[in-house]
Amino acid sequence: FFVNRDGDYMYDDLSWWDLTDTAAIMDVSLRRFSTFGFDGLEQIRLWGGGWGEILLHDGESANNVTAKLTANQSVGGQLTLSRSDGLTMANLTSSDGGRLGLTGPLGGGFLSEKIILDARTSGDISVMLPDSSINADEILDEPGTATVYNNDIFFGTSVANEDSISITVPAPGYVIVQASGYIRVSHNGTSSGLNTVRASLSRASATLDFNNFLFWTMDNGNAQVYTDNFALVLTDAVSAGTHKYYFVGHHQGGAGITSAEARDLHLTATYYPTAYGAVVASAPPPPGGDTQTSATAEGPSNSQLIDYRPIIEAKQAERIKKLEDEVRELRDMV
Repeated sequence: FFVNRDGDYMYDDLSWWDLTDTAAIMDVSLRRFSTFGFDGLEQIRLWGGGWGEILLHDGESANNVTAKLTANQSVGGQLTLSRSDGLTMANLTSSDGGRLGLTGPLGGGFLSEKIILDARTSGDISVMLPDSSINADEILDEPGTATVYNNDIFFGTSVANEDSISITVPAPGYVIVQASGYIRVSHNGTSSGLNTVRASLSRASATLDFNNFLFWTMDNGNAQVYTDNFALVLTDAVSAGTHKYYFVGHHQGGAGITSAEARDLHLTATYYPTAYGAVVASAPPPPGGDTQTSATAEGPSNSQLIDYRPIIEAKQAERIKKLEDEVRELRDMV
């Protein structure tokens, strides 16, 4: 290498050479130190007249700067990464708070920032991610659903499970169970007192839940087929694991009903990890009454499945008797 001296002091540039090419230089006037590749092109530059900066070139023929680390003059550090044509693809800044921007294809040959993490702002604009970039593998408690369909169910005269649906949830949250379809009742015209079809969604097997209850009734009717739509909803606060819900029902009331069916039955169980307001979930029917319990993500305090069927049957008989009395009063008035 060559050194220019004036007495004991170095006052000019330095150059390092191999046998044929410049390997590195130190430029005093630009406060720059650069190294050069075997092709003779600059590869690394470390310089700073007012602030520090490092430039890294790639190995393509255009020799673009594809990595730049700078302290900038007044706004803080910045790291810029570019692709081989020199277009910026990633930018990390520290001005008034950190910001990371990652660029991707926008379509039609255009580029746009696709991922943004911006600590300088708040709200939705502080984070931007590409469409469909988050799925169940990244989110533990993503909402999910399960469905069951049954074309035709015949009710018997005893309360029984007509269908069921299970859902496995990843974390504590809420399950909303929905049942919809239509009731189809064939009546032979026989005068036989009150004819009823009763059904509900239930956490307990073969147990009617009066907090979400279908009650279809007629006194006497013509010999024909009757239909009526129905929809039931049950909200349950759950813990992680598998939860099963039943569509329970039966018909009763005499010889007038020759058949009772639930047709086009859709059961849907949907899991939600978060509540954005008050959630009231109907607990399993407790002894002596029908209540609603404000639910938490750990589940209702009285959510144990206990056999309340004797008490429930007594309450059902009481309700039916009251309804029969009301029907008779109306009939007498006519």
